[in-house]
Amino acid sequence: MLEVKRNHEAGNWHPHLHLVAQGKFIDHAKLKAAWQHVTKDSHHVDVRMIRDSKKTLDYVMKYASKPFDPSIFIDTPTTVECVTALKNVRMIVPYGTWKGIKLTAQVDPNEWKRICTLDDLVSAAGAGNLKAERILRKLVPTQADTLMALFTTSHRREGPQLLDFELDIDLPMMTDA
Repeated sequence: MLEVKRNHEAGNWHPHLHLVAQGKFIDHAKLKAAWQHVTKDSHHVDVRMIRDSKKTLDYVMKYASKPFDPSIFIDTPTTVECVTALKNVRMIVPYGTWKGIKLTAQVDPNEWKRICTLDDLVSAAGAGNLKAERILRKLVPTQADTLMALFTTSHRREGPQLLDFELDIDLPMMTDA
């Protein structure tokens, strides 16, 4: 899985991989040297033998479901640069004995109900729509405030696109506070 972060003080991007690999043990020093050779500037590698399949599954699911790092939403140019660079990039790729495994179940498009665009959701939340804010906080808990601040200052919308909808969504981990 590809994860991307941004170090704003140094102005550097930090793309990195989280992998679960099946095969013979890989010597840490050799892998570190190979990674340094390929990346030209990175030497950090972490290799561990899987001892607990439950912990490994938790690790994989954490990164498979993790939204963008908050450092991506510091400012609009950074967000645009990241989204543009990652357009059409596979963030998760099964390989080896896992190649060919479908990453998502087949879903009937008729089962989906279009609510609004993400832009409209963020704009509505920033304009004070509490339902929109609750949904946004459920989707991106650590980035909601940053997104609302960005969109309320530069993308404020008026009119019916501000989430005029009734929606019954189960938000089990939400509070009204």
